[in-house]
Amino acid sequence: FASLGRFSAQMAHDLKNPLAAAKGAAEFLAEEMRRAGGGPNHDFAVLVIQQLDRLHAVIDRYQRLSKLEPQLAELDANQLVTKVLSLQRFAAGEGVTITPKLAEPAPKFLGDADLLASALENLVKNALEAMARGGTLTVTTALTQDHDEPRLVISVTDTGSGLDARAR
Repeated sequence: FASLGRFSAQMAHDLKNPLAAAKGAAEFLAEEMRRAGGGPNHDFAVLVIQQLDRLHAVIDRYQRLSKLEPQLAELDANQLVTKVLSLQRFAAGEGVTITPKLAEPAPKFLGDADLLASALENLVKNALEAMARGGTLTVTTALTQDHDEPRLVISVTDTGSGLDARAR
């Protein structure tokens, strides 16, 4: 963990300066294009800025990993799942159905929204990759009891082919 932490911190540090320069240049170009009447190129410049902001958020997550300090806040499990799935619907191949099965009332819990969304996003991406020929991806939220303690369970299942022996 210490090595991973040092690597994450160094990577975040090394990427932040060029990212800031690229964002500054893109913002300058977007403003120049806006003054010239906008058009489709302005929309592309705005898209570049949005994606650079997204990269900055990813770098911040890696930097937080280096400190192993999650930023806890009260979260709604159903909102977390809905947000992640809304971003993945475009990545789903033809013939893939995404089915959320969300507990009611929505389970609330303490967690780090960015880190949990990233983990859930990776599970969903893996499931979508396993269903290249179509299938069903189901993400479920549920509250269970474990020794009289409430437990939140978020499960990701797919009807894909699974891992072949070599990948396993």
